[in-house]
Amino acid sequence: MMTTTSLLLALLLAAPSPADRLARYIAKRNPRAASTAKATAAAIIQEAKRRKLDPALLAAIAYRESAFSPSTRSRRYEFGLWQLWPRMKILGKAWNELGAQKAVPGYPDRQWRHLSRKHRRRACRDVAISTYLAAWLLRWIITHARCRRRGKPWQVYAHYHSGATRKHKAWYARRLRLEAARIRRAMKP
Repeated sequence: MMTTTSLLLALLLAAPSPADRLARYIAKRNPRAASTAKATAAAIIQEAKRRKLDPALLAAIAYRESAFSPSTRSRRYEFGLWQLWPRMKILGKAWNELGAQKAVPGYPDRQWRHLSRKHRRRACRDVAISTYLAAWLLRWIITHARCRRRGKPWQVYAHYHSGATRKHKAWYARRLRLEAARIRRAMKP
């Protein structure tokens, strides 16, 4: 006969993890991204913990930027899940920090500015590496952005997209807020 504590333990072990729930949401939201959903969800959860960010916010940015598709390329040559621009100089700081923590397999041991165009694009399309770079960039924006409306953090998050006009940033912030709310509901146990 099972005791109540062993029953609760069995239920907790059977419950899907936040990464599994997020992977299901990603596959539901974009069926073409279902093959990379687990890797994407795991990377988002890991980097959100590392950078002390909301995982729903990170996932909302990934959805707004590429609909969770790591092979996306924009007209402005932004690549991958997070639509990172390989020529962005600030990514060099994140890349150097990543290289200092561990050797990045498949990439030469060089600084970002010395990587070939092919290697930069590949890094922007790699789910784990690009998620690291995007989370680092978002944390950098949060700590360094000079937003006039300090009471509205969504406008700071809209700097990630860095649209040209205030109206566009406000639109992007509203979309992020709505998508993050959907993701939070989907990730609830």
